[in-house]
Amino acid sequence: MSPEVHDDRIVRRSMLVLCGFELLLTAMTFPVWHGESEVPRIPLFGFLQRLPAVADSIVLALFCSAILALAAVLTLRRFEGFIRSTATLTLIMATALILTSMHRLQAWHWLLMQCLLVICVLRNSSDRRYVLQKIPAIIYLCSALSRFSPEIDQSMTGQVVSALLKSANLRMAAESPELVYRLAWTFAIGELLIGILLLIPRIQKFGAISAMILHTILLTGLGPLGLNHHAGVLTWNLCFLCLLPVLYNLFSPVRLFRRFWSLPLTAPPTDTSSQEQVIPPNHHLLRRGLTVVLFVFPVSSLFGLADNWPGWQLYSSRPEVWAMFVKQETIPALPKTLQPYVRIARPLDEWCPVRLDRWVLNQTGAPIYPEDRYQSALIFAVTSGLPDGHDLRVEISEPSIFPWWNRQYRIIEGRRARMESLDFPQ
Repeated sequence: MSPEVHDDRIVRRSMLVLCGFELLLTAMTFPVWHGESEVPRIPLFGFLQRLPAVADSIVLALFCSAILALAAVLTLRRFEGFIRSTATLTLIMATALILTSMHRLQAWHWLLMQCLLVICVLRNSSDRRYVLQKIPAIIYLCSALSRFSPEIDQSMTGQVVSALLKSANLRMAAESPELVYRLAWTFAIGELLIGILLLIPRIQKFGAISAMILHTILLTGLGPLGLNHHAGVLTWNLCFLCLLPVLYNLFSPVRLFRRFWSLPLTAPPTDTSSQEQVIPPNHHLLRRGLTVVLFVFPVSSLFGLADNWPGWQLYSSRPEVWAMFVKQETIPALPKTLQPYVRIARPLDEWCPVRLDRWVLNQTGAPIYPEDRYQSALIFAVTSGLPDGHDLRVEISEPSIFPWWNRQYRIIEGRRARMESLDFPQ
């Protein structure tokens, strides 16, 4: 099998895995896409709020049809010429969906969009494989960096560590703050090392195996035996367990170790003379440029430029948090499905916390989009019907530009809390 055919097979199979999980996760979070919930639709641009619901449904239907068509042309080699055009159509529809609702910019949807961009921009299979194999490395690097914090044991990383210790019947260890702190840092640094391994072609397969071990651990900590997170979170980790062996060709571990110890440091000679004749030199420049863009964009989120999830800040405590509080007499004026998520006030306090994150997750099956402008617009939308006499309080926790693990806190109340939300147009 020629290297070009081998790379083409890896690319096709990897994209098929992503298409399959995109459809599965879309079905699991269907209210996000079809709007069958009381969670308001928050578009990326305010004027899109006036878009009729039928237009949004048409875009969703076109997107699902494009995904199925892409899967078909990826499966049948005779339609190879249609791969780029079908991938382009799918990417356009995927982009249109997030323009009309920021909540749809889930991590799995963004991953598919990036891989579709690779297929659209690059023509050569080896270039496509090269960039696709760099995307998981970028995910692990940015995810690990975003979780670096002096209070890492209080974040989701610390919760996962505690859940793993408890599931192993090590409850005394789980109650040791010092041990949890050290293991949480070990977890984050291990993920960072996995990202580095995946960037080095000679040892990237070992990085892929380590990543699979990481996701197995996460599934244990986040699954029914641990924190019992939502099925969508578990499916996202399962996606990587299926994608990594395909993308990095891990089907023969024996051959993998044999190649590692027998091959020289330089790449073995291959019959690439014919490829060099048909591949323009600027193609390699294009793939490097695309790789740099796919790396710089998410890294910029650590400094407050790109959004948190497109910056791969997963299981991270870095994103902004807008916590909503109302008084007891205001609860009946809130949407009925939101009222059960209002908790009792803290001792000697009259403000009741409203768990918008759990309400959104329960209504849609997908976690809340962790961006300040989305949370602000959501608070404004659910309180827009409150009478003037009802007070509102918002506690805001946001990261510093650098170092991002330092946080700033502020509180806004009353009419100012309502007006503050208007900073992000509806």
